Amino acid sequence: MAVLNAHGRASSERGRAKLDSLRFVDSAVDSGAIRYVVQDGVLQWMTLATFSKRTADSWVSVRTLCESRHPAAVLPSGKKPLLVKQLLEHLGGGDDNGLVLGKPISLTNADMALAIDLIAGKAGNRLPIVYVSAPSSNKHFVRIGNLSHKLAGMAHLVVEPSRSFSWRLRDQVNSENVYGGAVGIYWPDSGGRRSQFRRGDFSSINEMESAIEEEVRAALINRRPLDRCTFSSVDSAISRSEIEHYKKEGNKGFDEYAAHFDVELLAKDESLESAEREIARLKAEIREHERIRAMQGGVSFSVGQEADLYAGEILDVVLGAVQAEVGRAIQGTRRRHIVEAILESNKVVGMAPRSREKIKEALRDYRSLDKKTIAILEELGFVVEKGNHPRIVFQGDERYAFVLPGTGGDWRGGMNAASDLANLVF
Repeated sequence: MAVLNAHGRASSERGRAKLDSLRFVDSAVDSGAIRYVVQDGVLQWMTLATFSKRTADSWVSVRTLCESRHPAAVLPSGKKPLLVKQLLEHLGGGDDNGLVLGKPISLTNADMALAIDLIAGKAGNRLPIVYVSAPSSNKHFVRIGNLSHKLAGMAHLVVEPSRSFSWRLRDQVNSENVYGGAVGIYWPDSGGRRSQFRRGDFSSINEMESAIEEEVRAALINRRPLDRCTFSSVDSAISRSEIEHYKKEGNKGFDEYAAHFDVELLAKDESLESAEREIARLKAEIREHERIRAMQGGVSFSVGQEADLYAGEILDVVLGAVQAEVGRAIQGTRRRHIVEAILESNKVVGMAPRSREKIKEALRDYRSLDKKTIAILEELGFVVEKGNHPRIVFQGDERYAFVLPGTGGDWRGGMNAASDLANLVF
């Protein structure tokens, strides 16, 4: 790494490996870059690392790419570069407009404004936000410390403080936030695909955490890096300094050549600025479309003041109504074709039937509100208020409050309560 101490370009080869390095320093910026290429059979591995330090901030970009010289070769699955871990261990996490890298960010009830900006992509951060919503119970569906370690250097892990916070946030962000323990990925300035991860979609916590990590990693590979944090940007800075050096030497022929070069460079800069403005405009359009989109599939409609109280709730209710219409629509008519196409193109999430069965299981032999019953109810999204006559409220919405008997009589009492409760909310 000693070659990075010298201004300019350097290169070194050993066996199947080649290292190219760049270093540029002036009054405004201190930057360096390495490109490490290793040939492994038909596979070529390339690691690009770029450092850029200015008065206001410093950034490091690390990317690992794998290409094959043989079209039939299977590329190995990608992983976070080891260099990222080493940099965090030796240098620590930096500041991304107030968000510290490498550590989970636990919100408090006073952080509502920050949460709104994070969900809307307006917090000024560069790295994506992995938002862990508060579950109904006290246990998250992911291991915060483990997931934070996986995402270190790639994304900010933000942990929501409570379900009441989630409800208040929902009203502020037009229900765009994840809830009920689900995990969502939010990108600054709508710079990437929003994704949601629900515990019920995965067979284990490990699988869920790995899926979140892979989604972030794959998205970052395709994301445009900071202009100042690329190998080519450092190379260009060195070239410009060399040109200025030759100009000062007073070579007339070179001055004429450099003048033509400057004109061409100015035209390219203007073209790039125009492209940047167009990108900004398109990002604004994307944000607007995401704001008004209520559901996918080409049809948008408002659900008024209602929002999903569990994953896929409103979509399943709508699809259930459409399913009922099939029997009333005459075969071969346009109406029948439309409802059949909707049902074929949209998958029912199916949380309600599973939740009904869990309620029946919890209350089948109900005699009193024991720890096991409380755990099942909280997992389903009920807030449990203990007392002589226990009161439960679904997802904190007082419209769906239910009073359980203090002590159960026979098995029929528990099953009747289960049926009434399921009909109320599922």
